[in-house]
Amino acid sequence: MILIQSYTQETQSMKVRSLVLAATLLASAGLGVGCGDSNIEETKVPKLTLEQSTPQVMPLQLPNPPNRMQSQIDIKFRNTGEADLEVTGVEWVAHPDRLVGIGEKTKDEACEYSADAAPTYDTSGTCSDGEYCWWGSKRCREAGLPAPFVVEPNQLGLIEVIVLPGSESIDCPEAPSGRDVPDNYCGELLVKTNANNNSDIISEGNLRIFFTYEPGSGTIDVDPTTISFSGVAPGTSASREITITNSASEGALDIDQLSLQEHTNMFEITGAESVPTEIAPGSQKTWTLTFNAPSDWDQETFGTNVQILSSGTNEKETLIPVTVSNQLDLPAIKLEPNVLRFDQSTTQTLVISNEGAANLTLQSFSVQPSTLSSAYSFAISGQSIDNGIPSNEKVIQPGSSKEVTIDFTAPGDGNGIATLDIGYNYFVDGDSRNDSATATLLGSAGSSPVGLVSPDSFTFRAASGNSQTRSFAVRNVGTQDLTISSADFSAATGSADDFSVQGATGTIPAGGLKEVTLSYDASDDQMDNVTLTLGSDTAGTPMTVLLFAEQGAQASDVTAQITPGFANDLTTVGEEARFSARQSSGVDQAALDGASWVLLSRPSSSSAFVYKTGADLSFFPDVAGEYKLGLTLYDGTVGSQATYTFTAE
Repeated sequence: MILIQSYTQETQSMKVRSLVLAATLLASAGLGVGCGDSNIEETKVPKLTLEQSTPQVMPLQLPNPPNRMQSQIDIKFRNTGEADLEVTGVEWVAHPDRLVGIGEKTKDEACEYSADAAPTYDTSGTCSDGEYCWWGSKRCREAGLPAPFVVEPNQLGLIEVIVLPGSESIDCPEAPSGRDVPDNYCGELLVKTNANNNSDIISEGNLRIFFTYEPGSGTIDVDPTTISFSGVAPGTSASREITITNSASEGALDIDQLSLQEHTNMFEITGAESVPTEIAPGSQKTWTLTFNAPSDWDQETFGTNVQILSSGTNEKETLIPVTVSNQLDLPAIKLEPNVLRFDQSTTQTLVISNEGAANLTLQSFSVQPSTLSSAYSFAISGQSIDNGIPSNEKVIQPGSSKEVTIDFTAPGDGNGIATLDIGYNYFVDGDSRNDSATATLLGSAGSSPVGLVSPDSFTFRAASGNSQTRSFAVRNVGTQDLTISSADFSAATGSADDFSVQGATGTIPAGGLKEVTLSYDASDDQMDNVTLTLGSDTAGTPMTVLLFAEQGAQASDVTAQITPGFANDLTTVGEEARFSARQSSGVDQAALDGASWVLLSRPSSSSAFVYKTGADLSFFPDVAGEYKLGLTLYDGTVGSQATYTFTAE
């Protein structure tokens, strides 16, 4: 696979060397060269530089489970010279049969991956000879190393290699004699170029990448993948459990080391087993990590890692990040973009960022409606999540991000407009809390209006004289104006006469947002099951809101309350604004976990939006102006809604 990207680094030193060489030649020919001469023609040459993210010695990662393919670290190099870098050859010096090159996607049609269908690994016949059915995206990709190619100045070249499915070990070639190679040698790739530079890893413009493999036994899985101690007072202690599982079907897992890398005087690890120890296949062992806060601790936030060294075939070293803070630190998830179009390219990239102060752990990716799940496939860092999110890609630390590649295959019916729900969790005082964030997938909708309603259902108590209002947001995530021409109620059960709506009709510009208000004025105690339909020119499914008046429901003690993390209803553009539902009354933890947040209005130039569940909310206002949030809480079948208006400057 070859990737070309923009790069702005200048190589003035090459120009200087060219001028000095030219001046020397002219002087030897008896021609004077003054400092003011400007007629010397510079010699431009290519220069090969290996990216810092690419090690010259790569430990092989084997597939886990062994019936899938496994991406290796991308081989990235830049042309930091001023002439074209000609890659004249990419060839194996030696390699295991299962270590191969892989290229770009060749077809949009989906293939059917099977580990038993070598050499294409495709049972559908979509992939031709010389192609692999990539197990993650279910798309055909070129097999083998790339042919000669050119990398222009200030551009990036990329070569991608993978390990094919097979056993839980790999047969490495013999190490060559007569020259230095790394221990545990398991292959060697030679990249030949016309580069005019040398370094520790580049000789006469040629780059060698070595692969190593150290046989192990067992498969290590660690839970949790991150640990947080929040709000621990000086002179007190708090503990967290660490469970290590050998998920292999055969082969014992040796645990050689389990220790803290830093701040060891403030922690202790205890357990029934001392280390080193052995874990049988299919078994697990648990240790306890205790943080003992000194009485003179200054309560400054700090971090360390629990380091686990093992014989695991999937990884030899496992690090569990540990964060200690006296404050209630929370993550803040951010999705960019939060609306993705696939009409011009069937592959898009979603960036998930954590701009908060605590780790978040990705748990799930789900597409709604579920009938469109097969239209979208997802991969993180080239690893498919079809069989679950890879453990090494789950955690997003504060200030970090993950890139998710989304491939779209048009469904047989419709344009594939859907909602992506990303579930994640985090820890507060040792307790796991769940949360989610959403993005909109527009499929092949193209240039058209697309209307979405958030939330799309409400429940009321059917009791004569009960009057309540609820607000919801209508977004136009399309590229053309959305016109809402009507708002009609229809009753499947009972009557729609007790419902009314305000502010529904009108035009919403592309990317715009509109607040709509519902009213319920109960004239009796009878159950109503009503649908509000907004008649519009949306390219998606019709916009509807389901309304339920529950017969016999008790009056609710729930009172929703939005508590901001800032004063005077004023926050700052571009910075995290925190909100909490925890000051609401009459709710338990389950109700708080199901709290529904929605942005109801925003400045006309804003594109910010949030619709999510959870007791806490992080929001990032993107322009100056006034914003309005809605919070809905339920206690059983009935509940309460609160709104809060604030300004960003």
